[in-house]
Amino acid sequence: MLKALPHGASTLAVLSRLMPGTCWAVQFQVLNRLPVTHPEPAWRKEYGDAVVSPEDAYRNNLRGVCVHQYDDGGLLSINAIALSGAVLQQTKRFLNDAEGKPDWPENDTACDALLEDSGFISTIVANAAGAPFSWTDSQNNRVATFYDVSGATCRPDSATGRTDYAAHPCWKTLLLTP
Repeated sequence: MLKALPHGASTLAVLSRLMPGTCWAVQFQVLNRLPVTHPEPAWRKEYGDAVVSPEDAYRNNLRGVCVHQYDDGGLLSINAIALSGAVLQQTKRFLNDAEGKPDWPENDTACDALLEDSGFISTIVANAAGAPFSWTDSQNNRVATFYDVSGATCRPDSATGRTDYAAHPCWKTLLLTP
């Protein structure tokens, strides 16, 4: 992705993403010479054994898994994973300043200063195959997916007793009120 930025009358600045997680700021002179390039890490990822205690990583199946992803929107933390690989609980913390692009420091305390105090926790319940069938978001809204015996997604109607089988992707989830 290349994006030209106005940088004054004598120079032209260009932002490009050459590899995942790195943003390059390139500044050209008047004669299209390339004097300066600035690599800027845009995202930062941390993996299970390096972040949480070994006991928690073992208990929540977090070994070798990306448990913290610092991106342009904030921090996504994976709290627990099932043996099948399905995410069971995750937390999203947003940036204090949504206008600017964060420069994520290596220090976790400095990263916390850029984020909101509270996070939004989502809990997922999955079957043994890893297919999710119930989600609970931070506002206690529940979303459920129903499967028939063959594993196909279906939508039961308790009022009529009829079951509609999902032939369209938007039928896969059904909103339940608590």
